[in-house]
Amino acid sequence: MTPALLLHLSGTQFWGGPHGGTTRTSHPHPTRSGITGLLAAAQGRPRGSDQSDLDQLTHTIRIDRPGQRLLDFHTVGGGHPKHHTVATAEGGHRGNALIFRDWYLHDAAFTIAVTGPAGLIDDLTTALRNPVYPPHLGRRACRPDTPVLITTTHDPATALEHLPL
Repeated sequence: MTPALLLHLSGTQFWGGPHGGTTRTSHPHPTRSGITGLLAAAQGRPRGSDQSDLDQLTHTIRIDRPGQRLLDFHTVGGGHPKHHTVATAEGGHRGNALIFRDWYLHDAAFTIAVTGPAGLIDDLTTALRNPVYPPHLGRRACRPDTPVLITTTHDPATALEHLPL
């Protein structure tokens, strides 16, 4: 049997999606890179650090509640004289506000089995019980509404099947 963490991710979430442009959408479920980032942050790893050991992990995601799409409409740099607005790549200033539309998952819930080598699972369990950096669900503004770690198990498939929604 393979050791595993069972995680519960619920609340407002943003999982990657296409980058660039002024409209950004979330994937409909947690991404591998998002879960890796959550685990690395719990361990206190700085951004850009080696995370190759986390490549050994496998993820099984159960969608408990798909959530609803929630639009966050915001502007950056508006209402100021041109020299106080957002800088451009050419060194000038934009002069007008940047408008963004971010589509989040609201009220979504997922249960995830993360399996891997016993030593790594033990280290991650300790980190999730006492995280160095608080967990977030894709973006720092998206905090989980319940504790992330449910339990550890050696039979993740059965645990996911029988764990209540």
